[in-house]
Amino acid sequence: MSRNAPALGSVLVGLLAAAALPATVAYAYWSDRVPLIWAGAAVPAAIVLALIALALARRGERRARMTLVGRSGSFSARLGRLLATLGLVLAGSGLTALAVYAALTYRGGS
Repeated sequence: MSRNAPALGSVLVGLLAAAALPATVAYAYWSDRVPLIWAGAAVPAAIVLALIALALARRGERRARMTLVGRSGSFSARLGRLLATLGLVLAGSGLTALAVYAALTYRGGS
């Protein structure tokens, strides 16, 4: 049985992208040393990881189409694409939250 490394890599990196923001928010929430606003530092990391996962998923789907074994790795590539999309959605919501916080802070004067 042949392994589709890009497809499996897309699942791993997509999982990291999807978990980056929630894990950082949870850490900041439970930590006494890190303010919650600093959880926004995970937004760029989640975006970069999600874009890498999307590229790996695309490469994995291409490799799955070229195999003789059938659609080897096709499911993994789709799962990686789904996790990367979830990571982008979470990063977008984090970016929106940071923009609203910045606007409210600016309008509040403090």
